[in-house]
Amino acid sequence: DLKEIDPRNFVGLCETLRVFIDNRVAYLRYGLEELSRERGVDSSAAFKLFPEVEKWKKMALDKARELFLIHRRAPRDLQRFLILLQEYSLAVYMATDCIQRVWGESGNAEFLVEKMYHYLYDLYPPLFPGMIARIDSMDRRDVEEYFQAEEVRIG
Repeated sequence: DLKEIDPRNFVGLCETLRVFIDNRVAYLRYGLEELSRERGVDSSAAFKLFPEVEKWKKMALDKARELFLIHRRAPRDLQRFLILLQEYSLAVYMATDCIQRVWGESGNAEFLVEKMYHYLYDLYPPLFPGMIARIDSMDRRDVEEYFQAEEVRIG
């Protein structure tokens, strides 16, 4: 017998992308802008990779929404659920891989690491624990409203 998945887990699939994707993109953009400003480095090749990150992130969000919907409508369709989970995981992996390529294109990862810590100093840990607490406090209606949005968006 299959155990029901807590619907807040599907919200978590979307919201954790804020940490794993959006914040990385934000600190890399910041670092690349600082690299250009402080050292005169042309970072255009690195910046060209960000749309691909966004494409994969959107796919991950779409798959998370589909996971929520299929689990709600057909919780016994395990094959479709697993395919969607695999597609979600692939999209997150590909977005992360694109982010890694940005680091490589920067030509100065050490500089970016310094700027990353500068950017993140005021952000962590306050964001992540608050996000988890918000998701944990959701009831079924809150989850329904979260996924009834025209498009699940973060960042």
